[in-house]
Amino acid sequence: MDKIILHHCTFYCYIGVPNSERKSKQKILVDIELFFSIKKATKTNKITDTINYDDVHSTIKRIVQGKKHILVETLTKEIAQSILQSFPIKKVMVRVWKPAAMKRKRVKNVAVEILRNNKI
Repeated sequence: MDKIILHHCTFYCYIGVPNSERKSKQKILVDIELFFSIKKATKTNKITDTINYDDVHSTIKRIVQGKKHILVETLTKEIAQSILQSFPIKKVMVRVWKPAAMKRKRVKNVAVEILRNNKI
């Protein structure tokens, strides 16, 4: 199956379990893989026959920056659900990185990854 990949889309948002952690914005990185056939687009060479990367990025940005989040898990699920509802794809993989999550423990990055299928 074909896919379009956006790697390490960088956003800043309010996220964290304790209230104190949600007082200032933190860096979040989002990877996304959209699974669908690009066959038609490769024949027509038209943007209307594929997924517009900018539209995907805008959807992610709206979710990440639209409100304060507690868990990375919930944010990841919300991104996946919105992408599945907004674009004609068969499945989506979303990975959300929170680089500062375990900085004090000398862990470079923490991420949550989910794979969801569209029920079309």
